[in-house]
Amino acid sequence: MMGELTPMPHESEYDKYEKVFTPERRMETFEIEEERLETVGQIMRDDIAQIWREHGGKEVDWQGAFKKMQPKHREEYKGIQERFGKVLAVEKDLLSAFWQMWQMMVQFKLRPGLEAKRIRMVDSDNEEGRKDVEGDINELNIRSADWQAKMVNTTFALRESEKGKNMIRFLWQHFDDLASNYLSPGERREARGLKNGVRGAIAAIDIFERLGFEVYSSYPKQDALKKVDLWAKRGKMILALQIKSHDREKIAVSGEVIRHYQPTENLDELKKKEAKQKNTLLTNAREYDINWRQAGHDCIVLPYWLDLAGGFTRLHQDETGAVVDFPDDFLQSEFVKSLYQEVGGGADVH
Repeated sequence: MMGELTPMPHESEYDKYEKVFTPERRMETFEIEEERLETVGQIMRDDIAQIWREHGGKEVDWQGAFKKMQPKHREEYKGIQERFGKVLAVEKDLLSAFWQMWQMMVQFKLRPGLEAKRIRMVDSDNEEGRKDVEGDINELNIRSADWQAKMVNTTFALRESEKGKNMIRFLWQHFDDLASNYLSPGERREARGLKNGVRGAIAAIDIFERLGFEVYSSYPKQDALKKVDLWAKRGKMILALQIKSHDREKIAVSGEVIRHYQPTENLDELKKKEAKQKNTLLTNAREYDINWRQAGHDCIVLPYWLDLAGGFTRLHQDETGAVVDFPDDFLQSEFVKSLYQEVGGGADVH
């Protein structure tokens, strides 16, 4: 049975949460072959190269160009499935995530222009124009969150075998190659951020499951707009997690319950962005807490900021980003002590 969190009141599209890691996704054998992915990858590379040639290095309408190619992509995808026969459920997630890498590359191309347009709308006091542009940016964020969730689910299914880990390496190598060949330095930084977000979610799931929590994926809209990356439930306690990801195999973890709004004045852009994210998380966690209680559910929702880059408790994540290694004294670490002090617990761990 799939895990289910308490139904979300007043929001029918959020009627339940799929548990990220379930026995059904733990595959002892993995049938998809690298040849199938390489076939998809070659089609993607050919299509991008064709767009590049047709525009002769001029400004590319990436959104329009790929939109025209979508019927062709659907036929190619159908042909790949027919060629290779049966597609397992986990393979669908994997193939979908792999296929959508080109969409992520398009988004990296689109975002700088949208951000610049948003600033122009703000500077000119064009409220309607600002809302339109922010709606477009939000749509990009939702798509990114959806793709990250597919990569997380795929990673959990693959990481149980060495063959699966090799497939994870293949996926990320293809992602890195696309970024290296077609993105500018600034766009490549955003690509690394998206990749780090996947690694961070996997690390967070491993950490909280290690401590006896049930971990659930958030819906893409919750991730992108409400700053809830994951839900972690233990007894009546539900933590709305926002993850500050890391960019290396060494994890330095810390965390805190957000109990007060953060000031945003006189901060540099990075710190101001983080303060705004914490404030958004706090607002939405309080809203979920109130709505669930009003619906008659006996639970407590707390906003939790998980920092995987700036803490003192050291963990190691392998080069695939698939597995976190815990030291023997993890349960006595400063992070765990701080977590239990803020939210309670300490006995039911494994």
